[in-house]
Amino acid sequence: PLYMSPEQCTGKELGPPADVYSLGATLFHLLAGRPPFTGDSPLALINHHCNTPPPSPQSVVPGVSDGAARIVQRAMAK
Repeated sequence: PLYMSPEQCTGKELGPPADVYSLGATLFHLLAGRPPFTGDSPLALINHHCNTPPPSPQSVVPGVSDGAARIVQRAMAK
């Protein structure tokens, strides 16, 4: 559930946007050294993916470039 798209979390039909979201979550982890969302349970992670705005990787690692941060934010847009 660390990289699930909101569509996948809610059982909606999956398509390319779901893949882009998951790729953005993976890229966030590669840049920031941690997943975009954490939680005590899979349900908490699902809630974050569906309802919490994605954090910027720059909030975790200030040295991440503006361009890379924009790519992550756009990929993880809900």
